[in-house]
Formats: sequence, structure tokens, C-alpha cells
Amino acid sequence: LDRTLGLAYGTHGWRETDQGIVDLGVSLKSLSRSGRALAGSVAKAGVDIALHALVGKALNMPVWKYLGGAVRTTIDVEGPGFGIGFMEPKAAAEFAVKAVEQGCRQIEVKCGHPSGWHRDLEVVRAVHEACGPAVSLKVDVTEAYSFRTALHVLPKFAESGVEWVEQPLPRHQ
Repeated sequence: LDRTLGLAYGTHGWRETDQGIVDLGVSLKSLSRSGRALAGSVAKAGVDIALHALVGKALNMPVWKYLGGAVRTTIDVEGPGFGIGFMEPKAAAEFAVKAVEQGCRQIEVKCGHPSGWHRDLEVVRAVHEACGPAVSLKVDVTEAYSFRTALHVLPKFAESGVEWVEQPLPRHQ
């Protein structure tokens, strides 16, 4: 098993190591340090998934099971078409209420509005007030905030019921 799964990206490509399956994270870190094309986050994600799938195959069990087993029996899924793009706060709140009325329990709000984070916060607050605390809110900032802005704004999002923030910073940060 160690021979099959003990991989790390070295200076001349893949090589066998004695790291074994518990050190997949170390192997992925070495991808970041390599400075090669595989250092890209999308490529690393693919390698990460492939390595975990390989471990599951070698152990003859599903990945979720060897990672510790089920931690929940249901997963809230963002309803198709219920992501909220750049809208006025009132329109966004009305749109979100319609989604909740149709059974959606998680709403994604697009943030990173060209007019600034104040606008993002107005929309998030309006959606939260309209839908209440039973609806899970997430925001997708699409790399629009600086580190300083994110430190300032993300706690305000949390106060407005946001549970998940996607891509707040540019990928190089």
C-alpha cells in the first residue's frame, strides 16, 4: 500500500517515498512548492481527489468512510436558479423569499459589487431580514476584496447570518 500511495512531487517529477497514505497533505504541499504547472489550485484539486480515490480503492472502501464516516444524513443544497446576482437590496430580498417559498433553504448572494462592499452588505442584510435565521446564507465574492477589506467586512457578514464565504480574496493571496 505504501508503495502504491506514497507519492510526492519532487524536482524531477513523481517519485516513490515512504510517506504512505497519512501524508497526502504533505504531497500536495510539495506541489505548491514545486513551481511547476501542477502548482495551480485546479490541478492540485484534481490530484487531491485522485489520490483520495486511490486510497479508497486500495482499502476497498468509499472515501467518505475512510475519512471518518458519515457526519450527517442530509445536505442542504442551494436550489437551482436561487443564486442572487447583483440586485437592489429590496429586489434581492423579494427574490430570496420566493426561493424560500419554493423550498430552498440556502441562498447564495453574489458580492463584490463594483460600487463596493457597502452595497454587498446592504443586500446581504436585506436578504437575511426577509428570510430569517432558518435560511442559510452564503456569499460569493469572486476574489473582489483585498485582505484588509475582507478582515473588515467578513465579520459584518457573519452578523447578518452568512455561514459560508466563497473566494473573498484574489487567488494569489
